[in-house]
Amino acid sequence: MNSNLKTRKAKAGLLLIASPRFKMLGEGLERGTYAERKDADVKKILATMEFLDVVFPGIVYDKEEAMNAMDHFYMEKVDFVIAEFLSWSEDFA
Repeated sequence: MNSNLKTRKAKAGLLLIASPRFKMLGEGLERGTYAERKDADVKKILATMEFLDVVFPGIVYDKEEAMNAMDHFYMEKVDFVIAEFLSWSEDFA
């Protein structure tokens, strides 16, 4: 076994799923849009995962972005994927 494998961090794909319907909600408000608030949440989430080598292709809002994320995880050879809905979402997401 390669000694590098014994000491390397686990490589995790981070799949954060959000509803495209909510993306622009809150436009013009002081707190910002849903997308802006979720971007801030991502920073907090990533800060809790410093013990991992995280591959994060961005928040997924639609099927095409999900497919791109999966391709990215495959190319990066992640060990596992952490999937989380950032809020309530439609079934098709």
